[in-house]
Amino acid sequence: MAETFIGAVLEGIVSKVISVTAELTKLAWGFKEELTKLRDCQDHGKINTDLLY
Repeated sequence: MAETFIGAVLEGIVSKVISVTAELTKLAWGFKEELTKLRDCQDHGKINTDLLY
């Protein structure tokens, strides 16, 4: 009986960890993509970096 309870608790924890990890990975991937777009715009002169400082 205790094994069943512990198994259910661990299953819930692992499920939550996987969900959070997937969300963080998705956010990190999107951030990297946005940085790449920003760098490409800067490289092509579409951003005036003088205004940033």
